[in-house]
Amino acid sequence: LVDAVDEFFGRLFEESDFRNEAANIERFAALYTGDGEAAGSIPDPGVVVPSLRRDLCGDNVITMEWIDGDKLMPDAVVAQDDLPLLRLGISCTLSQLLETGVMHADPHPGNLLKTVSSPAQLVYLDFGLVSDVPIGVREGLVRAVAYLVARDYDALANLFSDLLLIPKEVLEDEETKEAFTAALAVAADELLPSPDDPTDIPELKFDRLIDSLAGLAPRFEFTLPPYFLNNARAIGTLEGMARSADPSFNVLAVVYGFAVQTLLTSESTALVGTLKDITYNKDKQRLDIEKVRALVKQAASIAGVKRRQIVWDVVRK
Repeated sequence: LVDAVDEFFGRLFEESDFRNEAANIERFAALYTGDGEAAGSIPDPGVVVPSLRRDLCGDNVITMEWIDGDKLMPDAVVAQDDLPLLRLGISCTLSQLLETGVMHADPHPGNLLKTVSSPAQLVYLDFGLVSDVPIGVREGLVRAVAYLVARDYDALANLFSDLLLIPKEVLEDEETKEAFTAALAVAADELLPSPDDPTDIPELKFDRLIDSLAGLAPRFEFTLPPYFLNNARAIGTLEGMARSADPSFNVLAVVYGFAVQTLLTSESTALVGTLKDITYNKDKQRLDIEKVRALVKQAASIAGVKRRQIVWDVVRK
């Protein structure tokens, strides 16, 4: 609780630092607009960030270009026609969280516009809250999603220290680790009912996931690092907006799609190890063809392409 309160009030002071916000705008725009390093990671037509007037910025004022646009969520729901823009926003958020680590932590309806141009683009406003997600945490999140869908709860439990959610020394105690793994299994089985087709991705409501983790917190000395509080809020907000337009929206399918793409193309030792974990038969110590087929099917379904395209993309990279 103390960590959460410290983080909340620390962020309040950060939001009032206009020089910091100006730097955040330039940093985010360099990644996600034009030919930015991460611009290719999000769907067309991409995102827009207001350009700065540095000569008119100071300690007490920040000046940006005016962009003609409408609120993405003017009422209590997102219009069906605007759902593709919201999905673009979720893809961009996942890229921030899992790829670049530069996270716009406050994407609520007041900070997202759609341009009046055709095709409409998604506009990000208000960069007072931008958090940094360390590379170890980014990789840990990708691995956690993969293990969650694979229902490998022992491997998932091991990641909680990498994710800075539980002190490492807590999980080094065998009895505590065993109890935590069992608790994760119970919570996950309640949250993720098995689909009729085992190769389908189970449905998950993000707010229920957070509630379940909160229920485990007192038993296992959870900590709440800044990235977790900010990013949980960001993803939860976007999921709520998406469900207002499409009640069947499954945030896990989107997150898992990004995680699978990362696993299939990364050269990171940790991520390669996770890919091996979810595609190998541990008893026979060899590749499990059925698991590989299921993974390729899931990746193809999420990306909306044929399975051979997924295989070709992996081989090419």
